[in-house]
Amino acid sequence: MIKPLIFAIAGVITLTANSATAAEQTSAPIQLAQADTSASASADAQRAEIEAAVKIVQEYMTLLSNTGMDGETVYDISLLPDTKSNVNDALVTVMQIAEEPEAKSMYKTGVLVLAFFQPGVGETAIGLDEIGPNDKPWRDVVDVEMTTRAATVE
Repeated sequence: MIKPLIFAIAGVITLTANSATAAEQTSAPIQLAQADTSASASADAQRAEIEAAVKIVQEYMTLLSNTGMDGETVYDISLLPDTKSNVNDALVTVMQIAEEPEAKSMYKTGVLVLAFFQPGVGETAIGLDEIGPNDKPWRDVVDVEMTTRAATVE
């Protein structure tokens, strides 16, 4: 469902870029060739970035589905399909281009849920009330990160 939407948006970006360079054709044929190459390269780079983001988001959503996130368990960061930062960036990218409010909300929730993936948890998931870093419950660690993440996706 997401991938066709992404390709449609990328197609509109490409059409817009090509229309702008076609208008310049009458006044500057040499600049047009450079602009076409630049616009095409830019559209291709943007499309590749979006496709990479969609792939990461799909893998992350599959992980969430498979782990059965319950809001009471913390998981090791090594389970993520990419670095936490890259997963966050992918979610934000897809959230920004999503048209439906429900989709935007889902990706925002995905950003918040990243707080449940922490370094040092180990192979087995741990309850939030277990003691984590600095002799604090994992719940405190997750709460602080969720608050920080919530402020970044408002």
